[in-house]
Amino acid sequence: MNKHNEIFIAGANEPTDQIQIINRITGKPIELPDAFKIDPVEGIRMFAQPCDWRCMVEKTKGYFICNGEEKSHTLKLRILNYRLEEGVLFSDLYKEPETVVQAIFVDENDIVGTIVFRTSSKDNFMNMVDNLAVKRIPLATQVISATMEKVTSKAGWVFHVIKFTPENNTRENFEEIKNFVSSHPEALTCFRALPRPE
Repeated sequence: MNKHNEIFIAGANEPTDQIQIINRITGKPIELPDAFKIDPVEGIRMFAQPCDWRCMVEKTKGYFICNGEEKSHTLKLRILNYRLEEGVLFSDLYKEPETVVQAIFVDENDIVGTIVFRTSSKDNFMNMVDNLAVKRIPLATQVISATMEKVTSKAGWVFHVIKFTPENNTRENFEEIKNFVSSHPEALTCFRALPRPE
């Protein structure tokens, strides 16, 4: 490399939002293209496609994944909307169409995503919704902890189901959610298309 064009990275061992590329000759930062920059937007965000969250209820462990990346066995949800969807062909292992719940929510990183709950987890979700309704508590005012729990069926099958525990959201965060929805109403209808029999 020509020594007059040499550069070095300051803070290479620091988080990426602190990296600067400095011209060795002038000692001044180089103006970087957008690919090097961190989005300065704070608060709730929604990308072109909502994050794709999935529930992995394997025999040995239960966990959530987001856009293909494995996460923990507990997920915090601030629900924006949900709906029951009938006639979904969710798995090649189960040939019969089923009814599922799909929810749109804000995750712990303040990003909008979608998730689908099936079978016992779907029933647990709807029971939580009904219990809140009886108490006249709007679902949108809650932070929902979705936690994987291992269970054994009467027939001896071991699998995981999701249990849901609501708790009151802070007024400040709920106001932030309301303001976000007001300026991004499309977030309330960004359900993903689910597979159905052809």
